[in-house]
Amino acid sequence: MSLIKLNLFLLLLAVFSFYLSFVGYRAIYQKRPGTPATRLDWSVTLGTLAASAGLVGWGGSVVAAGSTFGIVSAVFGAVGALMAAADIRRYLRPVTSDSKAWLLRHVRGFGASYIATVSAFSAVNLHFLPDVVQWLWPSVIGTVMIRMAVTRIQTGRPPRRANKRASEQPAQPRAWAKRPAERIALP
Repeated sequence: MSLIKLNLFLLLLAVFSFYLSFVGYRAIYQKRPGTPATRLDWSVTLGTLAASAGLVGWGGSVVAAGSTFGIVSAVFGAVGALMAAADIRRYLRPVTSDSKAWLLRHVRGFGASYIATVSAFSAVNLHFLPDVVQWLWPSVIGTVMIRMAVTRIQTGRPPRRANKRASEQPAQPRAWAKRPAERIALP
């Protein structure tokens, strides 16, 4: 749709969203520590870096024109540029010792992709919120959740149970099993 009506913001945002899914997907193929980046990895990462710079530039020009909506573009562009720059650093100096690095990239990539999807849903359907809040509330909540997941993976702790105390208690016998034997009439 952004190509038909030439909406620069949506076009650059589509590149950013694709990149997030791409990173999560490619992390599975780069499981082995020290796996080199392919031409595809480099081209998508550099393309995203350029699109992210475009988002930041477009956002800055919109803010300079007096609209607060440019903040959304600048935030997404900055996040995309930081992620692309981190991947370029990883391509130039591959990590050879961390066996969980691929899982962290996978969780971050698909987690951020999910944030982008919820942001699009919010922008289309939650009209009662201010424009900037419509676009950015999923990023705030999702980033905290991704950080919690990454911390759990890095520390090696298993996920928390919903009700830890209930799971530690032994199962209670059913009410029918509590009846005394003398109340049961035998023929």
